Amino acid sequence: MVGVEVVYLGLPYISVLWYLCILEFCGIIRGRTRTLALLLVLLLITCLAFTWEQNHLLFRASHYMAEDEFGQLRFDSGPLYFIKPLYLCVFIILGIGTIIVKYRQGTPRFRQQAVYFFVSALIPLFTVSNYLVETDQSWFDIT
Repeated sequence: MVGVEVVYLGLPYISVLWYLCILEFCGIIRGRTRTLALLLVLLLITCLAFTWEQNHLLFRASHYMAEDEFGQLRFDSGPLYFIKPLYLCVFIILGIGTIIVKYRQGTPRFRQQAVYFFVSALIPLFTVSNYLVETDQSWFDIT
């Protein structure tokens, strides 16, 4: 399943990198240890995705559905699948919360720029929310 592996080269990183960008924009300094720890968890998720056919932790099986004109992959979620969208949603919520707090304290120029970060929250929000669509005890990957 090369498609699953290619998606995991970028998808899990979107929310965390966006959150790190928010921290930098808001002037909140985090140590290198915390940043490396965040990226280490992402590498673990990526490794699980690249070896899912052997370990069945993220996905148990995949099915190709060729209904209508478009085919879709359907994945049966594994026991650790809930960790990934939960982990990514936490960073979206933390980022939006950080922007709101700094927006209230910011100068008019900061507020104008912060609006773009509110809009940029839609990117990780939509990429993560498509994993939360559940039908028939399976997950659709519509990316």
